[in-house]
Amino acid sequence: MIHHISLPLPDPQSAAHKLASLTGGMALRAPSPPFPRNAWFVVLGDDAGGLLEILPDRVILDPEVPLGIGHRGDTPDRSAAHVLVTSPFSTDEIVAVARKEGWRTDAVESGLFEIVKVWVQGAFLVEFIPQEKVSRYTETFGRGDMVGLDGKLRKLEQDLEQKLLAVMPLGKLAAILEG
Repeated sequence: MIHHISLPLPDPQSAAHKLASLTGGMALRAPSPPFPRNAWFVVLGDDAGGLLEILPDRVILDPEVPLGIGHRGDTPDRSAAHVLVTSPFSTDEIVAVARKEGWRTDAVESGLFEIVKVWVQGAFLVEFIPQEKVSRYTETFGRGDMVGLDGKLRKLEQDLEQKLLAVMPLGKLAAILEG
């Protein structure tokens, strides 16, 4: 099952609102951090936590830069496009298979759910969520409290920003998130 897919677009806010109106979903600004500024979600409110992640088109995902957020010109062969897929395997099993292929992996606790990032052939990001961890994702982005979701995202944003500022200068964090 695919839970979300990201789309790099020139005007994420406008696109999110238009896509929300076409899907019956809700457009919400993504928390920044961990997402780049001006990223938006279109929360579909379905049982699977269906989500369209709309990122600024100049953003790329790059495992070699802080927070994994790069910008066009940093690494021209990468993009912000990625997909989150449920896996029947555990985090350790996913990591083992990916490493056997020589692919970089990162197990990530986002504050909302846990995933394993796999950089397939070093070029395209596929995020895997082990089946036993899907419930946290669907509790956040599923049919639950969509009205309260924005507050939850803003709290995560504030908490992560404080943690990141404790380990990196404000200017560096701003440069990563702003582009």
